[in-house]
Amino acid sequence: MNTFGKKARFGLLTILFIANFFIWSALLAEERGGELKVAFLDIGQGDAIYIEAPNGNQILIDGGPGKMLLSRLSELMPAYDRSIDLLIVSNPDKDHIAGFIEILKSFSVAAVIEPGTEPETAVYKEFEKLVETEGAQKIIGRRGQIIWLDKTRGVYFVILFPDQDVSAWKTNDGSIIGKLVYGNTCVIFSGDAPQNMENTLPRLMVLRFIARRLKLGIMVRELHRWSLLSARWRRITRLFLPARTIVTVTRTKKPWIL
Repeated sequence: MNTFGKKARFGLLTILFIANFFIWSALLAEERGGELKVAFLDIGQGDAIYIEAPNGNQILIDGGPGKMLLSRLSELMPAYDRSIDLLIVSNPDKDHIAGFIEILKSFSVAAVIEPGTEPETAVYKEFEKLVETEGAQKIIGRRGQIIWLDKTRGVYFVILFPDQDVSAWKTNDGSIIGKLVYGNTCVIFSGDAPQNMENTLPRLMVLRFIARRLKLGIMVRELHRWSLLSARWRRITRLFLPARTIVTVTRTKKPWIL
């Protein structure tokens, strides 16, 4: 009886300790609120970008090539948080969506935005099956769509491209280009958009840019080949004069200049 009592007390203390841990974790998370967080994750080849609005809504833009995304998210999200509000697939190549396979198995996902290109690959078929199994809302991204992350503080993500049906296009050609806006600052995500889209990007956003007088804070560009760091792209950065340009690229010994 005495042994049983000790075990019961120990069990009760353990439960109280765990409950206390989660309560304080939640309170500390609330105290960190009020800021827009944008984290560019080191997951190897490809992109993975984590966005958390001041109200706690969370977005992942691309998932990278494999399981590394899970460990990177553990550095940003508390252990008790097992939900993500939105996955954005800039294009459905393996180095963009393979990491989402594990996310869909491990997290509750509310919605998924895709460009609409449909490659006949095993990883894309598995991804689509998991999205259906999860019951996540599937949205085909089109220019002008606005996803509100935090209406109170004016945080939203707007699709700049595609502006048409790209189901028959090559995956890179149909890549989603989007803009994250928070107050007077915005971040442009160009993904794997090819060089011809570098000519189109200013036309897609320059009028809105001028009309709203947005300060372009960051331009994000993914490079798989050094040739993509083109004169056209440098002209775009000179046009918008971003405060920062972030390039995600696999390690290489070749020199380059932004």
